[in-house]
Amino acid sequence: STPGGGDTDNDVGTVTDSNTADNTISENAEVGSVVNITGLAVDPDGDEVSYKLSDADIAKGLFAIDATTGVVTLIGNLDHEVADSHSITIIARSTDGSISQESFDITVTDADGSTPGGGDTDNDVGPVTDSNAADNTISENAEIGSVVNITGLAVDPDGDEVSYKLSDADIAKGLFAIDATTGVVTLIGNLDHEVADSHSITIIATSTDGSTSQESFDITVTDADGSTPGGGDTDNDVGPVTDSNAAENTLSENAEIGTVVNITGLATDPDGDDVTYALSQADIDAGLFAIDATTGVVTLIGNLDHDTADSHSITIIATSTDGSTSQESFDITV
Repeated sequence: STPGGGDTDNDVGTVTDSNTADNTISENAEVGSVVNITGLAVDPDGDEVSYKLSDADIAKGLFAIDATTGVVTLIGNLDHEVADSHSITIIARSTDGSISQESFDITVTDADGSTPGGGDTDNDVGPVTDSNAADNTISENAEIGSVVNITGLAVDPDGDEVSYKLSDADIAKGLFAIDATTGVVTLIGNLDHEVADSHSITIIATSTDGSTSQESFDITVTDADGSTPGGGDTDNDVGPVTDSNAAENTLSENAEIGTVVNITGLATDPDGDDVTYALSQADIDAGLFAIDATTGVVTLIGNLDHDTADSHSITIIATSTDGSTSQESFDITV
């Protein structure tokens, strides 16, 4: 049988555009703008149909489609002088496994040199400052989510909106994150005073007029006398990872995205510290399965093919707030 129990005698129909407006968008349209294309395909059996763009369109990073409604929106910046039109391919997939696709052209109109968001570049975004007056100091055993006492702030004199991000190098380190709207910086990784007693981050402010500014800020990491992230007790490390779901780890090759895989990771820390779960980097890169960090429930996020691989192995890593970890591998039969 096929995903969703559909009848493949009647495959999903042709993809059409149910939005009758011209597929035209200004080069200075804001991110999130509707492109006047709404993909629509019907399966005569009444099976549900979902939508996606082609891999090539996704890689370009200009447009996105709502998987349920088929509405296409802008997610990147356009430039009429670089390209006055774009073509996207919408792929419709029925729960019976059948697919159809169609390409649509989008015309990009000239905005006479104005910038994304319609901003005025006569007045660019100002310098980035820290509106939080507290010392930029954090303990090495601060918990994930702790505020770092840095709040990025930059103002565009034209009144254009300003958003914030960290530099690519800071993102790659995985220690800090910034709220794109408020500029508040928080901790997302574990610190170690003995390894590094300070860190520097660069906040980049971007106005809707396209102008940017950036500034670096130092963060001091204080010594916590050897205690571990979250204040846990390392005398009792997290226990072994087991599967608390007694059902067989078997999954059909035509299982739908989001299907539970009958594996629920479970590990306990005798000290009562909280335990979170993650898959190995190799499993993440494979893109087939995901795990809920809190519950340990494993779900399907990719397409399976019994003829290509009739089984898969995943490794679940349990991490306690005391910093200790354990891991175990589990086989899944397709």
